[in-house]
Amino acid sequence: VQDGAHVEKDTAFAELEVMKMYLSLTTPEAGRLQLVTSEGSVVSVGDVLARLELKDPSKVRRTKKFEDRLPEMSMPEELGSKPHQRFRAAVRELRLLLAGYDADSNA
Repeated sequence: VQDGAHVEKDTAFAELEVMKMYLSLTTPEAGRLQLVTSEGSVVSVGDVLARLELKDPSKVRRTKKFEDRLPEMSMPEELGSKPHQRFRAAVRELRLLLAGYDADSNA
């Protein structure tokens, strides 16, 4: 997509590589897209990549204040020494790794 181009809703305008995975960024609504970051740039969390001037300004989504209660935190699980407990902990750790989370170096 060229800078300043008019785009339709759900148009892919960028592709990010994160931890050897590719993520496509799409426009949430139709409008004029202004690219802020150039192709091939290294970006960090919170960086602005593009701005979208909406074709229909009434489509702006307003954020809502969170007014619910967060669930109570539970105590951390202690790793047992029995084989089935260690196996379950290893499976849980593997699932987190496959989901893209960092491994716990103390496990």
